[in-house]
Amino acid sequence: MGNTGNESYWSWVSGFYRSFQKYNQAILNITYLTLTIKPTMLSKIFIFIANSIGLTFDSSSFSANIKNLISYLILFKKHKFSSEKNELVIVKIQKFKVKAYGFANLFHLYKEIFLKNSYSFHSDKKDPLIIDCGANIGLSALYFKSLYPESRIIAFEPSPSAFELLNKNISFNKLKGIRTFDIALSDKKESSPFYYNDIPGSLNGSTKKFYQGSNQIMIQKDLLSSYIDQEIDFLKIDVEGSEWEIIGDLIESGMINKIRHIKVEYHHLVHSKNKCSDFISKLENNDFKVLLHTQSDSDTYQDIMIEAFRSTGEDAVVFGTK
Repeated sequence: MGNTGNESYWSWVSGFYRSFQKYNQAILNITYLTLTIKPTMLSKIFIFIANSIGLTFDSSSFSANIKNLISYLILFKKHKFSSEKNELVIVKIQKFKVKAYGFANLFHLYKEIFLKNSYSFHSDKKDPLIIDCGANIGLSALYFKSLYPESRIIAFEPSPSAFELLNKNISFNKLKGIRTFDIALSDKKESSPFYYNDIPGSLNGSTKKFYQGSNQIMIQKDLLSSYIDQEIDFLKIDVEGSEWEIIGDLIESGMINKIRHIKVEYHHLVHSKNKCSDFISKLENNDFKVLLHTQSDSDTYQDIMIEAFRSTGEDAVVFGTK
């Protein structure tokens, strides 16, 4: 392609990206793309858009990319303009129907879990055993079922409003092989305050008061180690500050040796006495290799995705890619 062709191509891409910001028009443009643009150019366009909005797309499946981008646009529009802020809504995401409390949290979860593939992992098994700590309304469980339909999942969620929708989304989609527990995980078995805000199904409920919420209820804490009696293929941890206690329990009990692959959303407070390096050392000292991924504009707080996997070559997975 000569210079004129390149200028024409990037002029078209620029025009497409501007129309992307006009949500309904973008959907029409995507339909036009699928009918008229060659796959090689389509690949470049999707990479350009993905990089622009911080999403990851599967270069091997353009039809899935198109569906994901359309779903993203629709949810983004509803998130920005819907009057149903915290009311129960039902949205179709891929092959699943999802119940959620409004579009704000759902949009965030969909982007992080389905589009960024934050919890992707590789397994040679058809039915890997997965533990989901901090399952919220169940979008991560649906994602795992999209990867491995026969997977077995143990899901923990202490927020009563989120736990209610977790179970409804499982039954709503007629999913099998998922066990749910309405408890918080820690390094002690005890009753504990749980702090939350006024948003049903909030992503920030925690047993740590400084994390979120003026409301408080009493919940039960338990040891994750007491739920493990066999090899765990994948452990997801997103627990708003309790990751230290969970990993500590697994190490103390020896159950850490039964886990092949971990992804932890680590909540890094720069001025906290708990050091991120110490947390990583705990994993490395138990024969895990560690990868880090983060993106934050704050100089005091970061969400860091810590991926830990066993040090055999076949398990060297970088965010789901062998």
